[in-house]
Amino acid sequence: MRSLNAQENAEILLKKHRVFSKLTPEELVSLTAPCEGGGLKRFKAGSLIYSPESFRKAAGLVVKGTLSVTRAGDESVLLNMLKKSDVFGIAALFTSGTTNYVTEVRAFSDAEVFFIP
Repeated sequence: MRSLNAQENAEILLKKHRVFSKLTPEELVSLTAPCEGGGLKRFKAGSLIYSPESFRKAAGLVVKGTLSVTRAGDESVLLNMLKKSDVFGIAALFTSGTTNYVTEVRAFSDAEVFFIP
């Protein structure tokens, strides 16, 4: 049995997500197609993924692992935990680069995130 590649895995997870569930198969393929700034990225536990100073203009789909969302500069204030199939960073798609984000996203465990610019 063939294992799924990153794009196919992302398509399956997106189809199950309420935000993306109404997309056609062609739209899902287009959304997950390899492009600049997109695709699967792997992070070791503790790695910073998003911060006010460093973020991708992309939505992130958690493919594997767990991510923690904390107040920027204060990891003791846990705001959320993200797991497989959760999506984050959507606001970055609709705002200019001058927006001040107040959270940080870190890999709580080794993680894989599929970025959709």
